[in-house]
Amino acid sequence: MAVSGGPDSVALLHILWRLRRQKRWKILAAHVQHRLRGEESLRDQKFVQTLCKTLGLPCVVRLAPVLQFRQAARQSKSKLRLGIEETARLLRYKALAKIVREYGASALLTAHTSNDQSETFFLHLIRGSGLQGLCGIYPIRSLNEITREKKDTALLIRPALAFERQEIVRYLQSQDLQFCEDRTNQDTRFLRNWVRLRLIPLLKEVQPRVVSRIGSLTSILQRDTEFWPTQLEAMKKKILIPPRCSRLDLEAFFGYDMPLRYRFLHELFPRKSHRFIEDFHARLEQKKIKLRKRFLSHERSHG
Repeated sequence: MAVSGGPDSVALLHILWRLRRQKRWKILAAHVQHRLRGEESLRDQKFVQTLCKTLGLPCVVRLAPVLQFRQAARQSKSKLRLGIEETARLLRYKALAKIVREYGASALLTAHTSNDQSETFFLHLIRGSGLQGLCGIYPIRSLNEITREKKDTALLIRPALAFERQEIVRYLQSQDLQFCEDRTNQDTRFLRNWVRLRLIPLLKEVQPRVVSRIGSLTSILQRDTEFWPTQLEAMKKKILIPPRCSRLDLEAFFGYDMPLRYRFLHELFPRKSHRFIEDFHARLEQKKIKLRKRFLSHERSHG
């Protein structure tokens, strides 16, 4: 299980520890050290190691220095264009996936809550995400969907996704458990923090249960999109031209209904906004029209 030392991961680790004998679980705590907050980062690491020692659980710590990675990417003129938070997430999951493989674990657990779900929903909404982005965080998925590595076949499970942060806090208080506070979580220059500290409290004035409402909405969207992978895989075989699959068969592409075409493009460009997808689709339409006119002109000249 991924353990940062924050309230959510401490609570989930403690619950798993209490259930371990009854469920016959083997639990391994994994902490990823990004070295982003100096002594505070080291404090979190030591806290997790001490907590695991107290509970009698094994703990693995891996270094994934974000700033060094970004500097190396710049020096190598890499096309990587991720912010600090996104880079940390990428490195964290890669480090956790490696631990999973090394120890032969069947699943990786993270402590995402319903609050994380609502924050992610609004982040994607603000950035102009498509339907897939608005589905938010899935409770269960394959780890390779995150790492893009076929060898990462373990499951990624978020058992706390149904609970709100206030429930987590009440559990910590009931068990007299300590946890670490990340001071950067109060910095509203980071968009996620602004959503958490400004936007959601404002929405709660209108709808006090906005977090649970968003949780219900994302669950509905996730169920409604379950059939897409099979459809899209079949489309790829017909639309992407081999051997490199870097070009589209426009006739095949426009043979599909518009909702499928847009969904296919969102799958092809998962990090692009809906506006980008609309513009790209419009350019494909223009290209198709030009090709059609060229074909008809050729037919007339040789008719």
